[in-house]
Amino acid sequence: MCRGFVLSGAQRSRRTGIMSSLYFRGNRASTLRQAQPNSSGQRCRTDERFDKLSASHCHSAYIVPMLFRERENSSGMFSARVVQCGKNLSSQEADVKELQERILRDGQILGGGILKVDSFVNHQVDPLLMDACGREFARRFANVGATKVLTAEISGIAPALTTAIHLGLPVVYARKTKPVTMPDQVYLTLAPSHTKGRMVELIVSPEYLAHDEKVLIIDDFLASGATILGLVRLAEASGSHIVGIGALIEKLFEGGREALKPLGVQVESLACITSLDEGKITFGEPA
Repeated sequence: MCRGFVLSGAQRSRRTGIMSSLYFRGNRASTLRQAQPNSSGQRCRTDERFDKLSASHCHSAYIVPMLFRERENSSGMFSARVVQCGKNLSSQEADVKELQERILRDGQILGGGILKVDSFVNHQVDPLLMDACGREFARRFANVGATKVLTAEISGIAPALTTAIHLGLPVVYARKTKPVTMPDQVYLTLAPSHTKGRMVELIVSPEYLAHDEKVLIIDDFLASGATILGLVRLAEASGSHIVGIGALIEKLFEGGREALKPLGVQVESLACITSLDEGKITFGEPA
């Protein structure tokens, strides 16, 4: 159990080793309204409204006040439309194969274990591909009982969002900088960034990560597992429970899956890469 303590803004900047810092604020739940069947007879999820529920509290947390003005946020509307309602693939494997083929065609190996997928995931996003991946994640995690999807900005947002659409759940993404709209006290952790070459903050408002949520983490990459473990710390510190972890692309040679094993939860990756040696992308399966 974590012991609570309070850091000022100045103290926070000096304590770069903080692993997680938390404060409870509130809870939201989603109610899903299904649209009427379209011309093809299929239904599209169209609207999700997140209604505030009664407050509870976090029993064990680091508390980090951040010197920003708090602003009260009203309940928001989450609207999304499945991009292509009539699209049906012949099998679940087709979604995975589609991602693998795109990686082989458009992925670029930059050296140092870095795979650039900016043309369809990390900078420019292919919405139909992300919808196919989200559908596959939703199938694999259909029975874990998730109540919320959690990811990290920016690249995790697209697969997390499409997964949440197919599961009918809200998405929370950890911010890397704190906007003025967040409360003074937030959930915060540090994680190393492979592409940035430095530690980055992951910040979530306690308004949207409440006690006793069942959290499904979805991200773009599983490499060392450092970013995902940061998200795990945020969720656990709020009193929530991790029920599953999914990644679009896993680099098996970086050991992230092993790092996640102690969590004892289902881990799924749609494209597992065993090697980027000699400028060649090699796919495989986890041991």
